[in-house]
Amino acid sequence: MTTAQLEKTIRAVDEVATSQVAPVGTFTVRRALPCHGRHSVGPWVFLDHFGPFRVKPGEDGVGAHPHAGIETVTYLLSGRQEHRDSAGHVGVVAAGGAQWMTSGRGIIHAEHPLAENEAELTLHGIQLRGARRGRDGARDRGRVRGDRGSRLDAHADPPLARIARAGREVFDVASQWI
Repeated sequence: MTTAQLEKTIRAVDEVATSQVAPVGTFTVRRALPCHGRHSVGPWVFLDHFGPFRVKPGEDGVGAHPHAGIETVTYLLSGRQEHRDSAGHVGVVAAGGAQWMTSGRGIIHAEHPLAENEAELTLHGIQLRGARRGRDGARDRGRVRGDRGSRLDAHADPPLARIARAGREVFDVASQWI
């Protein structure tokens, strides 16, 4: 999607949601979605902001858990982390990079910091989780028979579209992957 196309789709802000603190593994995140009165925005059902905080590789992270019917987009501002799943997929994302994960039914995944230097010991980023859609366009809640598909795409330099208006900047990380 080009900047011109994005500018045509800009709309007014309907509401500003106050995020809530939520525990996720050994971390604490600020969760803006879901919130009181709003369960999703389009396909997005979770919006988490995490960090900046110092991590302890080998101790911190989010243990094995399912994501049936959910896809995640993780964008890191700082740090480095690894995602692994029970289907054998491994992906590493570092500062300035983005990762799109599709986890099929019956797939378990885990994520943890994987710092290689002092700067990567500070983890900071956002994660969006979206509801997968089935062939009929309805939300896939992990009930699609035979769906065990899983995918992990990491991008060191994701295609970003940037729009600047009235002193605000918006970055579009994921629309070019959809």
